[in-house]
Parts: sequence; structure tokens; C-alpha cells
Amino acid sequence: MASWGDVDRLARRLPGAERATASEGSPAYDIGHTHFARWREDDGRPILQFWCSDPGDAAHYLSRTETFFRVDESDRSTSVWAWLDELTEQELDDILTESWASCAPRALVRAHLGG
Repeated sequence: MASWGDVDRLARRLPGAERATASEGSPAYDIGHTHFARWREDDGRPILQFWCSDPGDAAHYLSRTETFFRVDESDRSTSVWAWLDELTEQELDDILTESWASCAPRALVRAHLGG
């Protein structure tokens, strides 16, 4: 069961990640000026919004309806909404790293993740 404290700890390990505030005032994490993790809430239950570089990846998440429940697509990005308290720490770490990589400059991603 993950929390925003876990997001905070894991996101800060990623190069260039900075604490930020979303337009409505909720906490977020940015790389550059782009969110890669954002707090949301529904009736007091924490939601993590994160981003995917491939819309097919986003659709894959929705196969786990108890955890992932919404995809928002725009012409520039695809985000997924997940119940934060349904994620394990390892899932959260993987999601944050993938989201960060989808938003970070390619050179930074290569330097941090290789390839």
C-alpha cells in the first residue's frame, strides 16, 4: 500500500525531478516544467496520476481495474490514474521511473537508464 510519502521518496531519486504544484494546488513532481507524477483525490482516497509515452501502455494498465481506472489522452500526452493505496512500492517505483522517462529529455533518460 503506497502513499504520497513513498512517491516523494522515490521521485526525488530521479535525476532532475523537482517538487511542484499543479494548477489547482495539489502536489506534483516535474521534470523540467512537465508533470510526471501528480496527487489527486476522490472522497479522501489518494490517486496517482502518471504519464505514458505509448497509449498502448496506458491501455494495458486498465486491465487491472481494481488499481487503474482512467486514461486521459491529448495530442501531446497520455496519463493514467491509479488508486495509490493499491500500488506496491515496487509497482510505484516502476511507474514513476517510466513516467519520468516519458517526460524527461532523451539525453537524461539515456544517461540514467542506459540505451
